[in-house]
Amino acid sequence: MTDAAREWVTRNLPWAVVVLLALWMPPVLYALAVDVGVVKGTGYPALIDPMMVTAVSELSLMIAALPRLLNREAAGWHLLLWSRVVVLAQTVWLIFVYTRLDGLAATLRSRAVVEAAIGLAVAAYVLMQIRPLYQRDRA
Repeated sequence: MTDAAREWVTRNLPWAVVVLLALWMPPVLYALAVDVGVVKGTGYPALIDPMMVTAVSELSLMIAALPRLLNREAAGWHLLLWSRVVVLAQTVWLIFVYTRLDGLAATLRSRAVVEAAIGLAVAAYVLMQIRPLYQRDRA
């Protein structure tokens, strides 16, 4: 990746995160409100589904990273990296679940798994390329 491309990605990454949050937040909020259910008497959602826990974790990490990405702080880069680690865990869970239903070979060839693997590989490549452009946090 060229220096100009790294600079462009670093400058526009916070806005890409905003767009992704705008796209992913409504379905996750809907799932929390409708599908997960509410623990009796508490009014809080019962987060027992691993896919829901990872989705909420991913979005929370992205939200926490956003102001730091705008300031090009290393902490923002680290939070975004951890959000991709959460997506990796979510993908592994998806593989486990689908393997029990369809078998390993069919699961690894499925569109969802292939797209997740490609997305994670591209995200890891881009994050590693732009890492030097994020300054260390000052103590």
